Amino acid sequence: MPKFSQVYSEFRKNIGPDLGKLENNRIGRNEFVANELILDNLSILNIGGGGKRHLQTALKRCGKSNVSVFEIDITGDCDLVLNLDKVNKIDFEDDKFDVVCAFDVLEHLEQFHLINEEIFRLSRKE
Repeated sequence: MPKFSQVYSEFRKNIGPDLGKLENNRIGRNEFVANELILDNLSILNIGGGGKRHLQTALKRCGKSNVSVFEIDITGDCDLVLNLDKVNKIDFEDDKFDVVCAFDVLEHLEQFHLINEEIFRLSRKE
């Protein structure tokens, strides 16, 4: 598993100073992550994926079909419908997932600090 500094370096190298390519483009952000940052054979929790399975679709499109994605959202096509502002804990054991993603969701939450703590709790730390 790459360290955060390696992931961030790769992100900056591929996007460069023009982060605008990813702004206001949920599909583009998910495709970037699928192509550049996600390795094979991972388990991913995607929190607030938009209810359309963008990350799972992008992973399949780039040939990473052996990555398992569990999606949580408030609505739409997801594995667990959950209002993140109404929970005190996401019901999974510690270190359950290799990667936890939360694209386009934290800025919408009143209790984003709690959900951020849940992201750290649920992701494996290597």
